[in-house]
Amino acid sequence: MKTKEEMRIYKREWSRKKYNRTQQSMKNSATWMGRMGEILAMEVLDGAIDMNKDAMNNQGYDLLWNNKKVDVKICSLYKRKKKGDKVLNPDNISGWWVFNKNKYDADLYFCICLKDNKPIRYYMIPSTDFSKGITIGQKSEKFDKYLIKKYE
Repeated sequence: MKTKEEMRIYKREWSRKKYNRTQQSMKNSATWMGRMGEILAMEVLDGAIDMNKDAMNNQGYDLLWNNKKVDVKICSLYKRKKKGDKVLNPDNISGWWVFNKNKYDADLYFCICLKDNKPIRYYMIPSTDFSKGITIGQKSEKFDKYLIKKYE
């Protein structure tokens, strides 16, 4: 009988073959974006243990860091293009990032904010301040106390 780990690997390979998923098609998927976020988070958090290295982790967190469960969230910048019927000037538009909690709880949420597919902000938000979902504005200061790195 196969272990849980072996079954996860088997199911993942079976799914890739069944749906004809190539490495390139996987890179364009939301799953790959999440995985990219986990890799970025491990570069920032020294000593973080990857819980999704070989297979999917159904425990609700992606990393184990300093004995705390860390769920990694990644989001691209949303921008409003119109206000009513009026088209807004793209240079004057501020945007926002939206991060949602899944059904599991983690101790910390590592949020990566992308702009033009490049990470520009990293936040480490405790679960007490991360409700069902949060919105971080490009010009907002509400979550600045949790800001780890900023590249702008």
